[in-house]
Amino acid sequence: HDDEIKKIVRNGLAEFQKFFEQMILQGQKKRTIPLEIDAHKTAVSLVSLFVGIRVLARGGFDEQNLRISADQALTLIASK
Repeated sequence: HDDEIKKIVRNGLAEFQKFFEQMILQGQKKRTIPLEIDAHKTAVSLVSLFVGIRVLARGGFDEQNLRISADQALTLIASK
């Protein structure tokens, strides 16, 4: 069962990453996300941050620090 669960989780994370990458590319086409941002690397980072924030929220991390983490994640795609 462990291998099956790993496969399901891996596929889910890959789809999530693909979603972020597509949204970044769309934002770049609309010029709302800077073109110099690497869509793939940023998508990987956003998935990591999202998963981390969810884990921290379940572990009792306070709301203020969760907000700081979420706001920091947005700086990855912000215009400079």
